Amino acid sequence: MSKNSGSSFYNLTTNHGLANNSVRTIFIDSNDVLYAGTSQGISRTSNNGSSFVNFSSVDGLINKVINSIAVDEKGKVYAASYDGGLFISK
Repeated sequence: MSKNSGSSFYNLTTNHGLANNSVRTIFIDSNDVLYAGTSQGISRTSNNGSSFVNFSSVDGLINKVINSIAVDEKGKVYAASYDGGLFISK
């Protein structure tokens, strides 16, 4: 995944805490929190944006391959997974 630093792009990878380098979808909510759906679950930027918090089957995802993410105005996360249905956060 690449991010623009103003004048150029740089890559965010598993070295930065991303769950997997195969990013299938991204979503940025109204608070500028970035969610990345990967082939190994969901990565969300931390409160200060400098690292990632990762979610997988241990956290309730039925399938780790995430194809689409949306977040509503209350912060509830909706994630569509490959062959696993829809995940809705509590």
